[in-house]
This record gives sequence, C-alpha cells and structure tokens, in this order.
Amino acid sequence: MKSVKPLNNINMNLLVPLNALLEYRSVTAAADHLGIAQPTMSKHLAQLRKILNDKLLVRVGSHMQLTPTAHNIQATLSGVLSGLNDIFAASYDPLKDKREFIIACPDYVSVYIMPDVIKPYLHDESQLSFHIINWDVQARSLLLEGLIDFVITIDEDFAPNFIRKVIDKDDWVMVMSEKHPLANKETITMEEFLAQPHAQTITGGGSSKQIDRYLKNHQLKRNVRLITQGYIQMYVAIRDSELISVVPKHQAANMAKDFGLTYRSLPFDVAQSQHSVYWHEKFNNDSSHQWFRDHIINEIVNHPCHRVD
Repeated sequence: MKSVKPLNNINMNLLVPLNALLEYRSVTAAADHLGIAQPTMSKHLAQLRKILNDKLLVRVGSHMQLTPTAHNIQATLSGVLSGLNDIFAASYDPLKDKREFIIACPDYVSVYIMPDVIKPYLHDESQLSFHIINWDVQARSLLLEGLIDFVITIDEDFAPNFIRKVIDKDDWVMVMSEKHPLANKETITMEEFLAQPHAQTITGGGSSKQIDRYLKNHQLKRNVRLITQGYIQMYVAIRDSELISVVPKHQAANMAKDFGLTYRSLPFDVAQSQHSVYWHEKFNNDSSHQWFRDHIINEIVNHPCHRVD
C-alpha cells in the first residue's frame, strides 16, 4: 500500500486546487476556474503528487484521466470541502473580528463607492477597521509584499500568485467638457479623436494600455498632454479645458453631472474594460478575507456609481 503523509504535514490550501484538478482533469482548465495562473496550478499538482505519492492525472491518448487513487479521492473530497465551507462560514462573525482590511483602489472607487461598502461595519457593534489607499505604484509594491488585502482595478498585469475575480465589464468611451467644440457632435471620427489633446490617468498598473495598444497596432498615437494619478483630478482638468480622455462608460455617465461633462462612443472597436478584484493567493482560504471579498464584490456590482442607468 502506498504511504500517505500525515495530515499535519499536508498543506490544506491544496484541497481546493486538488478538487478543481480532479473535476476538470486539466491544469489549464482548473487554473482558469480558480482564476490563477497555469504555472501556479502546475506547481500545486506537483506538490499533490508528492504528498499523495500518486500521479493523480495521467495521459491516455489525447486526454487526461484520473488514476484509481484520484477517483477514490474525488468521491469524498467535494463533500469534505462543502463541509469545511459550512464550518468556517458558521464560525466567522464579522462583529467580533478586529481585523484591519487594507484596500487599494482608484480615487473614483474610494470616493464614490467604498464609503457605502464599508458603512455597515463602522457602527459601535463592529470592531472591523479599514485602510483605503490609492492604487498607485507605491501600492503595487505593498501588494507584491502581501501587505494589501484587496485591489479593485481595471488593470490586468498581475503576477501569477494573485487571484482575480472579474466582477463586471464596461465599454470605453471618450469623455469631454460640455463646452468642448466636439460636444455638439454625436459621432466623432478617428481623425478628430487623434487631433484632440488627451488627458490620461496612471494607476498602479500604468496607463490605459488597452487603448494605446490598439492605437500602436494600427500605427497610431494620441496626443497625451496631461497625466494624472487620479480620475477626479483628471475630470476637473477636462471640465475647464479642451482635453478629452478615454474612460469606462459608467464613470463618464456618473461624473457627467458633477463635472459638466459629456461622452461619446469611440471611433474604433476595442475590447471592454474588465473591472476586477485581486488578492494574494495566501488569503484565498482565509475565512474573514473570503467573507469580506464576497461582500465587496456584491456591493460594488450593485452600487449606483458602478452602473449606467
């Protein structure tokens, strides 16, 4: 009989990857399901094979199949995980938790959305505390050190050991002052778009890479005249100038009244922005972290400032 390591020598964080591997029978599909990089999932599989002293997944023809040991594990693992989730969900009480959550996000999110997200936990009965910081280059460094609980962003360049949950997608639009010379036009041409002075916001992931990547691929470049580290600062500048910028549609729609702005569709087709919550994989099975990230995701998706009514 094969020997299996004692339970106290096993990394319990591997149970969720193991379940995904057995269900999808593919490193790539299991990684996609959990929102982690394929190299990370391959590392998990290697660790599981060593711990369980079994291949778990073997190639048969063009497909991967479970070994007899893997079949035996699969028969009970999903029930075990379901039971564990019930235990930790029942045992976690946010009113008794004294944890400080550190959240990095752009100023639009921190000013217009996060106050409502954390408001239910700022009363006397709760002991939770929150530290909301701007999502910038310094915050990225803290994130890489595992010192930030969550990042809320449309940026996409993250290391493989960060887990991503895409919470929404949105069109990109061109935003400008209501007094802009192009504001009375319903359709803006590419020539007009490129001829305008542009403002651009740089966050922790850099500038609007998706837009500039498209333009570069078509041998085009916009005339960036202003770079800011926050969206609100940029909207103030746009309001009082002939600058334009490219932002997610929900931002433009919700900021239009406050800043005297208007917005138009872009003169080219580009993939939608993806609004995501990221966290370090070390937090993935942390019960309080899991509870609060579920709360964050639900509140952001349903917040009026995240939607276009």
